[in-house]
Amino acid sequence: MVFCRYIATAEHVRDGLRQAFPHLTLAAVTGVLTPDERRDRVAEMGKQAGQRLLVATDCLSEGINLQQFFDTVVHYDLCWNPTRHQQREGRVDRFGQPAPLVRSIMMFSPDSAVDGAVLEVILRKAEDIRRDTGVTVPLPQERGPVTDALLAAMVLRHGATPQLALDLHLEEGATAMEARWRDVAENERKSRTRFAQNAMKPQEVAPEWEKVRTLLGSPDDARVFLQRAMACFGVPLEPKGPVVLAHVEALEAGLRERLQQRNLTGSVRLATAEPAPAGAQRLTRTHGLVTTTAEALVEASLDPESLPGLVIGRVGAWPTPAVERVTWLLLLRLRHQLTTHARRERLLLVEEAALAAIQNNTIMATGEESRTLLNTPAAANMAPVARDRFITAAKAHLPALLERPLADFVRARAAELGQDHARLRTAARSAARVSVEAVQPPDVIGLFVLAPSAV
Repeated sequence: MVFCRYIATAEHVRDGLRQAFPHLTLAAVTGVLTPDERRDRVAEMGKQAGQRLLVATDCLSEGINLQQFFDTVVHYDLCWNPTRHQQREGRVDRFGQPAPLVRSIMMFSPDSAVDGAVLEVILRKAEDIRRDTGVTVPLPQERGPVTDALLAAMVLRHGATPQLALDLHLEEGATAMEARWRDVAENERKSRTRFAQNAMKPQEVAPEWEKVRTLLGSPDDARVFLQRAMACFGVPLEPKGPVVLAHVEALEAGLRERLQQRNLTGSVRLATAEPAPAGAQRLTRTHGLVTTTAEALVEASLDPESLPGLVIGRVGAWPTPAVERVTWLLLLRLRHQLTTHARRERLLLVEEAALAAIQNNTIMATGEESRTLLNTPAAANMAPVARDRFITAAKAHLPALLERPLADFVRARAAELGQDHARLRTAARSAARVSVEAVQPPDVIGLFVLAPSAV
């Protein structure tokens, strides 16, 4: 990736690189292209094998992720604002970058007064602040102090012996920049002290981060959910090259109206990988189609009249190859009472959902293992009489299950959460202590009976 400041410069650099490297895949993306055209040009480059060279202006420094196709950023033109350099590099150096090393190169001329001013007055000063605080501090919004400082630096660099460092305390404009930078840096230091970010080590909080990622679900989880949900309505997703089409106009009227409120109409183009082609949206957990469909299905499970054309049961029974003996799957809502012990005690009531698989009054699986059991397709339909018999037997056992195995499970979960809170507060060097107490009994939201396939 070669970033230039001006369109004419980018086109000149593109032509020069094309002559120097005729066998490489090379393109230019500038502000003369529409956002969709820019996205298409990048996607087209991604289909080409071998090495790639992309010349761009700062129109690509935000919005389009490039980590799958490039591993080096060259700043052909230096920017006055150091955050612009960070934005450029952030298109390539980000999550999903397959290369173990990403390079960033700044090109400047020692004979250029402008390059020298930008480098000495802004970029190196910003690097000093970033090294001290861990953040890149933007320039003040007022252009006057910036322009004055740069002009002063350019004047000082003229002559037989160039001035390589500008005394920021001598120039009025530079003094304003220095004061603003100093204030922002000091505020960042106070923030670090107040919230103890510097005290936390990544390896100490990584387990909690991984748990949150698992709970939130991946883009693949969102895709599987939407595939199954749309199939329930008889409107499966339609593969169309690099995208899938979700025909929301064919959905049930109530859900269709809710989607229309979010400007989702007709056939929605969804991309399952980066970068998304022109006119397509990335399919993620937070996409409007996913969140609205999920909300509608939850409501339909509680009130069938909200989606009369769809039957969602919170109680069921079916034969499956996933089990060798009758297994009860319970979807639970757990409540915990969190008490923060500091100068003043603070009480919170929190909730979470959990899935537990039970055999012979013993919990044999939770979490991902129990979800695997639930996701295994049924071997066949069960006769209504047999289904009702299995469900009636499971309901009859609920009081006993809530009395012991489920009560023990909820207490164990509360103890686990207490340990998580203690570990995080230790990592943050916090003196406050948190106690977690289970609220009994849990709510049974769903009850499903899995029978061996032979049954």
